[in-house]
Amino acid sequence: MIEFQCDGMLGSILLLDADGVHVRHGAAPHIPAAFIAGIDGASIGPRAGSCGTAMYYNKPVIVADILRDPLWDDYCALASQSGLRACWSIPILSHEGTVLGSFAMYYTEVRSPNPEELSLAALGSHIAGIAIERQRTEDYISHLAHHDVLTGLPNRVLLQAALGQAVVQARRHKSAVAVLYIDLDNFKTINDSYGHHVGDLLLKTVAERLQACVREEDQVARLAGDEFMIILPTPRQSTEAASVAGKVLEGLAHPFLAEGHELHAGASIGISLYPTDGETVASLVRGGRYRDVPCERKRRWQLSVFFAAS
Repeated sequence: MIEFQCDGMLGSILLLDADGVHVRHGAAPHIPAAFIAGIDGASIGPRAGSCGTAMYYNKPVIVADILRDPLWDDYCALASQSGLRACWSIPILSHEGTVLGSFAMYYTEVRSPNPEELSLAALGSHIAGIAIERQRTEDYISHLAHHDVLTGLPNRVLLQAALGQAVVQARRHKSAVAVLYIDLDNFKTINDSYGHHVGDLLLKTVAERLQACVREEDQVARLAGDEFMIILPTPRQSTEAASVAGKVLEGLAHPFLAEGHELHAGASIGISLYPTDGETVASLVRGGRYRDVPCERKRRWQLSVFFAAS
């Protein structure tokens, strides 16, 4: 929109990374790709071109001649190769005043802005700020809809979607999928004895230990309460699923320390395999759920594993 009102202007939006140091490409439909690639990931600072400097100081930076301005010393050659000669940058701010990125107006000729162009640059920055905050709010709401608030793990909704995709892939490639249902045996006692705050700390630690037991392509989710589930989407036999269950045993065998209390939480695991125990998401989840099978335990934190077909 702003580009259409300024003859010869090339607009650019850079986003400030979550680390508050590096910049990421946002939008620049008419800026040369080589220039975008060259500045993506660059650090902000007192001499980091127009945009990096504007974000660093949280104030507009107007450079009429890139080739002669010391702020551009590190990027002068890159800008010259891309045919860029002037850059006016305005910080993009949140409604709280924190820096989100920068809105820049580039020109292929040496040029200083007039008051009307400065007003348009400020308007572009303001509109970009609204759009960025709106998108981040939508992303956050979507994240909440698909993740457990306490542990940050995927919830039942996201797990079922992931399992559905894994089943589709397994059917296509005639391979297997394993589902591990994990139920903490001693959680209610801990919760009642030490309070919900301690119980929450325990669940967070359990989530971390479960994630440490699997590969990047596997998925750990919290279903509800003290119930967790692991999807192993790549081809595995029952013995391989049991091996992962063994890693879970080792991970949960160590005491949990919470609020000065040493806690022990036992676990029971049910395993179901596609296509042996079911060919749908519902049947695999249902088959993996632990059933109260009588067993002897020498220790409270001993793990019991049950296969759906057994």
